[in-house]
Amino acid sequence: MVIFTSLSGVLIAGLAEVENILGDRFAVSPEGKLLLAERCRRQFFQTYRTFRTLLRGQIDEDEYLKDFFRGEKYVFTPSDVKDAVRENLARPMLDTLKVYQRIIGHPIIIDQDHRDGLIEHIEGAPKIYLVSDFWQERIDEVKAAHQDIFKAIDKEFWSCNMRFVKQDENFFPYLLCKSKLTAGETILIDNSFRNITSASQHGIDGIIYSNPEQLETALSLRGFKFAPATN
Repeated sequence: MVIFTSLSGVLIAGLAEVENILGDRFAVSPEGKLLLAERCRRQFFQTYRTFRTLLRGQIDEDEYLKDFFRGEKYVFTPSDVKDAVRENLARPMLDTLKVYQRIIGHPIIIDQDHRDGLIEHIEGAPKIYLVSDFWQERIDEVKAAHQDIFKAIDKEFWSCNMRFVKQDENFFPYLLCKSKLTAGETILIDNSFRNITSASQHGIDGIIYSNPEQLETALSLRGFKFAPATN
């Protein structure tokens, strides 16, 4: 069995907290932070169509930010946004990584001060294929920030290289073809209902990620085995 796993919002922090980082840095009051965060979220959804072209590798990050700032005046600059994105993408989701570590029997290092080391072998442990809607400029940066996570990834599939995002009709057929797998050999873990729905239309079972406990329960119900949890 192969687990297709999302990256942002599952293994590492996604973009959802970037507006709060900007709010912490540039708002003068708690109320101002809330207003700034809401304005950023609203503008992101206004430019989501352009964002998807970024994820498909059709434009670069600077082009997307031009659209984000078009007609808007913010107290921060595009460079400030890039710094906030970099900071957020550097944050691993530690509790989720512990679940992945226990299901694949791989010594993913999730805490530089308390390295768990090797854990027991899991009979029939699944392979992990990264399947991410992501843009080209950040791939090397994220891989450098999370080197130990990527040691446990068997294969990588990035939307910007595939020229599709997960919601595109051809994404999952193309993914199955490139990975030389059938739908029945795979399961998708993703934090987007739309992505799970898109995968299911091509016969791929999916788990909508909400928290590590829910993820472990869902995988257990599907017959996956886990090494015992460690303190």
